[in-house]
Amino acid sequence: MAIITMGIDVGSTASKCIVLKDGKEIIGKALTDVGAGTSGPERVVRSIVETTGMQLEEMDYILATGYGRNSFEQAQSQMSELSCHARGAYFLFPEVHTVIDIGGQDVKVLQIENGAMINFQMNDKCAAGTGRFLDVSERLDDHYRIYTRLREDGSFLIREYCIDPSSLLQECMDEGVASILFSATFLPIQYYKQLLGGTKEDFEVYASSAFHKEQMQLLLASDVTSRYTRRCELEYYHIASYISDIVAQRNGNYMIFFPSHQFLEQVYNCYMDRFYIEETQECITQQEYMNEAAREQFLKRFTIAEHHPDTDDRSRAASWESLVHMEIEQEDKSLIGFCVLGGIFSEGIDLKGESLIGAIIVGTGLPQVCFERELLKDYFNAEGKNGFDFAYRYPGMNKVQQAAGRVIRSETDRGIVALLDDRFLQTGYQKLFPREWQSYRCVTGATCAEAVDNFWKYTKDDK
Repeated sequence: MAIITMGIDVGSTASKCIVLKDGKEIIGKALTDVGAGTSGPERVVRSIVETTGMQLEEMDYILATGYGRNSFEQAQSQMSELSCHARGAYFLFPEVHTVIDIGGQDVKVLQIENGAMINFQMNDKCAAGTGRFLDVSERLDDHYRIYTRLREDGSFLIREYCIDPSSLLQECMDEGVASILFSATFLPIQYYKQLLGGTKEDFEVYASSAFHKEQMQLLLASDVTSRYTRRCELEYYHIASYISDIVAQRNGNYMIFFPSHQFLEQVYNCYMDRFYIEETQECITQQEYMNEAAREQFLKRFTIAEHHPDTDDRSRAASWESLVHMEIEQEDKSLIGFCVLGGIFSEGIDLKGESLIGAIIVGTGLPQVCFERELLKDYFNAEGKNGFDFAYRYPGMNKVQQAAGRVIRSETDRGIVALLDDRFLQTGYQKLFPREWQSYRCVTGATCAEAVDNFWKYTKDDK
């Protein structure tokens, strides 16, 4: 009686299955392009059952290998892909001595002898994703750009850069019955609809905010900017002055968002020299490199009612690490966090009530000019679109909206959002404002304090 065995390879990017009769004759094989953690194993097994006409229970033995081999519960045993490569290669090509596997997670080179692996080398660092690289190479079309670069360390980079992912995303969504894409910052909607694979027939729904416009005061500063041509000590002073005027009107927690760490440091230094008040304020800064524990400690400062005062003047104010371990002496102080726009604290955090009463955003969030951004711009210009908008303005405004959204998180929240850049008064930016931002107030350095004071004075505070 024939012995039927099945092998399944649950890889990181694909699932493969094969059935042998008496260990020699291939009577069924199947492949699907999705792997571990997906429906891939189920789909490839369904295909092999249809091909062979046999159920898994009729198989004499089932062995699993690959990245996700332990997740396939029907297997009697598991084996590493290294050993399976050796045996499989020897089965097909008995004379082979070397096997190179370019996988989705790593590259493996095996030395084999009579079907047994006797040595191997594996690279799971810089070669990770090489299988995916080759898979993408087969799909290259006008939506990609390929470029090369010789790095300073002598290594050579080949980049397959997907400029327009719409067709790939559409292909993925076509696998399902329907797709719902939801975000509070899908503006402008046509930009995201095109980029994310939408069609003219797809619905667009703009859900009105559940919050009242009176809960937030939006201020647009008309006399400061983050433009490179205007960056100087005087401009840093004017921005720091805005921060001081806003914070002075009500004690509480504030986050200030800057386009870069360098810009942050310039304004921070100016603020500490000219405006910092030790008795009523604490200043903490987002460090350029922060591990998870450091991020949690930073956020924890905004979620506790009491604040630890500064006792070492500027040196302690500059370092949140020293602040979090100090004794509580006073409650009535403002906590000012200097952060980077588009960074870890400008999205994905939920600071309700008194945890955050103000966000001050310096600059329009434009990404830095670089080779890939210029590729994006040129591509969409050639498509008849505004390349600058697609490559710079739209991604920048997305970061601005994300940061501004940190302030109002519940029906009882009240707060200030200040956009410090005169470019926000241009039509090109204002047409990107959400509906809730139509009632803004234009201010200057001379009128900002009064505008903030009036908001707090005449707005009912239910917190």
